[in-house]
Amino acid sequence: MKQINYLFLTLLAFVVDAATFAATHLVLPWLGPIMQAPGGRGALILVAAFLLFVAGVFVFRRLEPTPGGTAEWPARPWRFGLAVAFALVAGLAFAWQLGFFASSSLVDTTKMGEGGSASYFVFGPGAWLALAMLYVPVFALRVNPAIQPTPALRYGAWSLVGLVATAVMVVVFTAQARAILLQTGAAWWWTIVALAVLIVMFGPPRLLFVSRALGLKSPFAYGVLVVFLMVLGVLATQMIITLM
Repeated sequence: MKQINYLFLTLLAFVVDAATFAATHLVLPWLGPIMQAPGGRGALILVAAFLLFVAGVFVFRRLEPTPGGTAEWPARPWRFGLAVAFALVAGLAFAWQLGFFASSSLVDTTKMGEGGSASYFVFGPGAWLALAMLYVPVFALRVNPAIQPTPALRYGAWSLVGLVATAVMVVVFTAQARAILLQTGAAWWWTIVALAVLIVMFGPPRLLFVSRALGLKSPFAYGVLVVFLMVLGVLATQMIITLM
């Protein structure tokens, strides 16, 4: 087997993180107003980014571990819990973008009837949650790895696909979270909340990639994770600063 170029895989992650940071600043002036007004256009963008994110995580699960990598990270119960947490937050984002929270207080259940009330308060949220739960089997259940570390170019190409696909969701979710915060108001401590949510949602997929491609204990892994956390921290901070 040829020697794995861990530096190449590390640089791919750095490039994607830099592109994510730049894209957030370039896209937000256009995407921000769309996500601030709940509607079909914003919902389609959010759902498309979510499906792309799920596909990217599936690519990570299909990567065979390099000689320094780990086959299964973390243990299945942890994967299940993290996946459910992501799905719940994503489901809330879908509901907000489709106007459920804005309209629920205006709905007169006495005029809707039993069927209308059930459709509005049960079947609608159930559909959004079911869509969000699509992430759970992809991240939590067993997926047979099939993308071998060699040839290195093919492995790197698929790694790049997964990194870019998950990064798109980071950009879109940042715009969505900022839109929600515009409605709730912002204080300095919201930065901590925003950072925690970003880490819980997007940290596990990055750790999954790192565990497969680099190994969690390698110096390259530490560099990738530090840079990724810095990007999330800056996004969370700027998300709040622009509202204050």
